[in-house]
Amino acid sequence: MTNDETPEPSRSVQRRLFDALPDAIASAATGVLDLATTGTPSAGVAAPLLAALVRYGLDVRSSRGERVLEATAEQVGGLDRLADLATADEARLELTVRVIEAAMRTTHENKIRALGRVLANGLDGHATVDQSQILTAALDAIEAPHVQVLAVLREQADGHETEVRYADRAKLLTLTNTEIVDRLPGHRTVLGAVTQVLAGHHLIEPVSGGVKSELLGGPGRWAITDLGRACLARLEEA
Repeated sequence: MTNDETPEPSRSVQRRLFDALPDAIASAATGVLDLATTGTPSAGVAAPLLAALVRYGLDVRSSRGERVLEATAEQVGGLDRLADLATADEARLELTVRVIEAAMRTTHENKIRALGRVLANGLDGHATVDQSQILTAALDAIEAPHVQVLAVLREQADGHETEVRYADRAKLLTLTNTEIVDRLPGHRTVLGAVTQVLAGHHLIEPVSGGVKSELLGGPGRWAITDLGRACLARLEEA
């Protein structure tokens, strides 16, 4: 076998997949049985998706992997519909794999359900696959401290969005590190690390006097971005 050939999935992984997702197996019994014995699904709408996930080495028997697929299926109209969408092309399959991997790295149920919504939107055309990949990576990177900083930045901006004096606008819609810590005292020692992750995924951006701060040599104030708002929205919907 050459290096770029995909190895046959092990019997143990196939067995775990067979035991998982009982609804999928009920609707694709023949295909999954063939998958378990030959490595090739022959029938059943969900079988191609199950086979693909096995090839990626994903153990969707993991409760978190299973829950994110269930959350996605709720949004797209069932597990068979999810299987059709996820195996429609390589880009959608790759998105599905990345979402499952992200779900398996978190313990927060609302984040798992948020990832399910992102996957559903990317598969059914409500968002592009590329947009969904970016949002998946952002959700994967953030945990509760990051979400709390996003929330206070959004609260600050929304609380002053009707104030129109341009000279004050940047100050009114943003917060400094000191102002964030005043609102979130527990973040004092970790705020630098938190803002670095958020800025790295463009969930927040540094602003100074209405000008991007990188032009001035360093961050003065932080503003939430549209992508940051989208992350919060997905989490709140969950």
